Amino acid sequence: MAAVAAVALRDPRAYTAAVSTELAAIFQQHASHPDAGRRSPAELDHRLRELLDACRTTWPELAVPTDAFIRHLAAHLPGDGDLESALSRMHVPDLYLACGCVAGDPAALSAFDRAILARTPPVLQRMSLSASQIDEILQILRTKLLVAHADQPPALASYAGRGALIGWVRTAARRAALSLHRNKDEQLDGNPDDARALERLPLPADPELDYLKGRYAAELKQAIETAIAALAPEHRHVLRLHYTDELGIDRIGALLGVHRATAARRIQAAAEAVRAETRRLLRERLRLDTAELDSLARLVQSQLHLSLARLLNP
Repeated sequence: MAAVAAVALRDPRAYTAAVSTELAAIFQQHASHPDAGRRSPAELDHRLRELLDACRTTWPELAVPTDAFIRHLAAHLPGDGDLESALSRMHVPDLYLACGCVAGDPAALSAFDRAILARTPPVLQRMSLSASQIDEILQILRTKLLVAHADQPPALASYAGRGALIGWVRTAARRAALSLHRNKDEQLDGNPDDARALERLPLPADPELDYLKGRYAAELKQAIETAIAALAPEHRHVLRLHYTDELGIDRIGALLGVHRATAARRIQAAAEAVRAETRRLLRERLRLDTAELDSLARLVQSQLHLSLARLLNP
């Protein structure tokens, strides 16, 4: 096994041939999703390799151990929907980068600074902060996100891949700026020790959701309702069976006369049609940048189940 791991680290794609038979077992051992244990190992292996290929294509310089990332992916898998839907909703390459950072991989830390942290200042500049204040906040934020404290993992370990990492970090930066502003006498002037100041920074696992809920609640509700109203009849029917009648994919497959995997794909395609149309409407009406739109798309997913159950009820 050690030899296999060494090969995988030397060649990022060596895992495809070397450890592919182990990926499904690792994933199933650490995933709490009810569908994880029902997928055939070969089918699950293939899907996990696809995801790993996408991650390594996005971040070719990273050397994240394959087994560590599979455990990380399984631990952060959403518990709702079927397994394929849960995987497809995740920003897996972003989660791969976060996993590398938490593991202390120098290439991952460098990529995080370059691709994520360096793109964070614009959101702070809109808060009318000075250059020195922005530098101070970024320094504290980087420490909070990437450095373990008092037997606690780095805060970046709580990133679950449900939205774009850049949006997650930007919202964390906003929260850090507000917290520092409220406590500037003791936090920026250095009265308490740095560790205590950092511990008080609010950084929940999903910080962007609170902000987006408050700012765009009305627009989000209207966009989801419009998208559902525009559904094709066959999409509306399969979603009503799943979300309103609460039927499983085996029962839906039997009613439609198709295999359960086909039923699952139809549910996913119908839900994706709602998400895509909602995203289009939000982009058209709110004119958000890509990172903010990606974060808002996560909120769409969190509200979609309730919206579909309510609006598709005959």
